[in-house]
Amino acid sequence: MSNSNKIGYIINESGYQIESLDIREYKGNPDRVKGYGVLQTGNVKNRNGRIYKTEDLEREIHAPRQQELLRTHTLCGHAGHPLSSDLVVQQTIDPKLCCVRFLTLDMKGDDVVSTFEGTNNDLGEAFDKDLRIGVLPAFSLRALGTIRSTPEGAIVENLKVITWDQVIFPSHVTAYTHGIISESADIIPSKVSNFKFNNNNDATKSSIYPFTNNDVISAMKSQHSNESAMAFDYIKDKSFNYHMLKEAFDMTKIDMVDLISPNKIALTESGNATIVMNIEDYIAKEIQNYS
Repeated sequence: MSNSNKIGYIINESGYQIESLDIREYKGNPDRVKGYGVLQTGNVKNRNGRIYKTEDLEREIHAPRQQELLRTHTLCGHAGHPLSSDLVVQQTIDPKLCCVRFLTLDMKGDDVVSTFEGTNNDLGEAFDKDLRIGVLPAFSLRALGTIRSTPEGAIVENLKVITWDQVIFPSHVTAYTHGIISESADIIPSKVSNFKFNNNNDATKSSIYPFTNNDVISAMKSQHSNESAMAFDYIKDKSFNYHMLKEAFDMTKIDMVDLISPNKIALTESGNATIVMNIEDYIAKEIQNYS
């Protein structure tokens, strides 16, 4: 009788086969609003000094793993990155820690863009409530890869995407929620910077859609006055939305800021685009009280 080495393993197989299954079409959670935003940007050095190649990001979002998770609506992100450096933990998407469900992934130029909603747990409920009151959640990539130092920055190679987690301060300045969308909205316009927020008090009816500068010209004509100029200065000084959009869309030279209504302003960059944004409620009230 020959001697042989026998090694014991703990084996957890998550897959199983079912003869017949009633598959229902996933139409989204009716108790959750949907958001639209940028998850990260390729071919630019981020705040951590790293550069992700756009071609690698595009390959990864179309990889079989990501596409399977999207198809089954199980591509989710944690509320914060895992704190453990353990490789197994970093590679695991733990359903108990997830707050956001990614419904689509796409490339728009160098940007990874997505539509998403809160998950069906307490963390997802908090994520949803934040969206409804105007919070713009940010995202950060969780992935595996190697880093090559270059004069331009640390280039990430051999990229393997795990997911994108919600974070407070993202490494990519563009990686924020850009708005809440409706089912009928055109949520992926031809240029990410060429859309406006059509917000109202009911967050479930908000939408994003392309527009031209002519949409706001008539509203702008009657708004130029000393009081409007003072309102603009107050908005530029106090509004988080203003500074977020200016940074997110890289509007380096804003030529015009127009007060369209007590709750909306238009930011215009010469030769580029105009963005109509919602003013925070407390700022709108201050402007109304002053008027």
